[in-house]
Amino acid sequence: VDTIWTQDNQLHTEGLSNALNAVAGINYEFSPKQQAGVKYTLTAYPGENRDMGETKSDIYANGQFYDRLVSIDQKKSEAQPRHRFNGYYNGTFGKLNVDFNGDFYYSDQNTRSAINESSEEQDDRNILSDNRILNRLLATRTILSHPLWGGTFSLGNEFTRTHREDDYQTSNSIIPSSNTEIHDQNLAFFAEYNRATPIGQLTAGLRFENAFWDYYRDGVRDDEVSRSYSQWFPALTYSNQFGNVQLQMSYSVKTVRPSYWQMSSSVFYANRYTLQSGNPFLKPSTLHDISLMSSWRFLQLAVSWKMEKDIIIQWAEQMEDNPAVTLLAMKNLQ
Repeated sequence: VDTIWTQDNQLHTEGLSNALNAVAGINYEFSPKQQAGVKYTLTAYPGENRDMGETKSDIYANGQFYDRLVSIDQKKSEAQPRHRFNGYYNGTFGKLNVDFNGDFYYSDQNTRSAINESSEEQDDRNILSDNRILNRLLATRTILSHPLWGGTFSLGNEFTRTHREDDYQTSNSIIPSSNTEIHDQNLAFFAEYNRATPIGQLTAGLRFENAFWDYYRDGVRDDEVSRSYSQWFPALTYSNQFGNVQLQMSYSVKTVRPSYWQMSSSVFYANRYTLQSGNPFLKPSTLHDISLMSSWRFLQLAVSWKMEKDIIIQWAEQMEDNPAVTLLAMKNLQ
């Protein structure tokens, strides 16, 4: 950039949150080989949750003083009771073991923010915003296990479906309003085989995931952002004991998907020179992990090598229409 902009920020925050949790559940043993249960968790927030932040910022242009800001951000959050249901079943039929878990989650929260920003060199600003976020989740996991060739073979399925609504309204034209929805569905199948061999314990697994991501702006599906993924994830583990030395080596491939806030289109106001936003174009990153763990008496050794492709990081860029303003956003780094 033509001008080097420097900020020196001091931030002080205080918050008050009142949460009330209630848990109720029951389980039943049909027989020594079959049992099931359900659990309900209620989280309520009596009254309002409040947060107050004060930021003092000194702004410099090419090392010369440019402006001094004092921003006071007062947030008030009203959350509806959050509900979570969980159910499980575990049963054995002959040599076949069945393990099932299911979850449902619901939350609804509205946050109002009022930012009063005073400037020594320019006009003062007042930024008001109202952000309502609604989340729903349905998830199941089923695993079938059976002895096979002196070891144990497991076959499983996972299903996850989420729905998120993010309505962000502002009173200032500097910060755009946004109304987005994300519908996410993930279907996975996996298999694992473990067996004790003359050279040690071996475990091999393979997982296949098929994920669908539908992104909506103002109720209309955005085909450019919506996407689907299909990927295989292998895993291999070897462990053994040599006298007093225990050894374990493993290799696995995993995916790291962006969180909802990282994909948000909402632009949040830090000060007139700093804005923060997510990036709906983010892609999942892939993590390769090779690790070695060993122990001897009271000594332990752990060595790990990791490589993450398309890692998600926070990146700062200058606004094209005003290079003095920095936008902090998320991006994939190759």
